[in-house]
Amino acid sequence: MVRHLLIVDDDGDVREMLCDFLEGQGYHVARAATLSDGAARLMGGAIDLVIADVRLPDGSGVALADKACDGGVPAILLTGHPDALARIGDLPHPHLAKPFRLTELEALVKSCLCLAAERQ
Repeated sequence: MVRHLLIVDDDGDVREMLCDFLEGQGYHVARAATLSDGAARLMGGAIDLVIADVRLPDGSGVALADKACDGGVPAILLTGHPDALARIGDLPHPHLAKPFRLTELEALVKSCLCLAAERQ
């Protein structure tokens, strides 16, 4: 079964690199550059996992991750500002600080999808 991921990052180069890599791993990937666009794509359904940058031009990726999880969709947060995670405090979402290895992201994606499948 092909899994559908949503990547939300305002940095177009990062977003495309992540999408290209994950598509190469066999995932279908939807793209968004803003919180509002990401939320609309999430509400459109057929998303199995959200990967969102913490800082987005129109809000926080944490809010999108919370919304996804409320709907039963796991989420991973990314940030180029590790201090932002410290200010936010404990999060119920796994996260990676940029820069990270794509293999780290791949392992976290697989782990989150497996945990979500076990909960169903």
